[in-house]
Amino acid sequence: RYPDPSQMETLSQLLSLDEKVVRVWFQNKRSREKSHPRNSTMMNTM
Repeated sequence: RYPDPSQMETLSQLLSLDEKVVRVWFQNKRSREKSHPRNSTMMNTM
């Protein structure tokens, strides 16, 4: 689901960003998912 350290490094090189920036991006993504979980049962009822 989330990149391992070697994938993080590859991403940072491909995007020309510091590895810390890529790491923080994924940390923020995890944080948003925790605060706003997707409700899959609601999608199934529609």
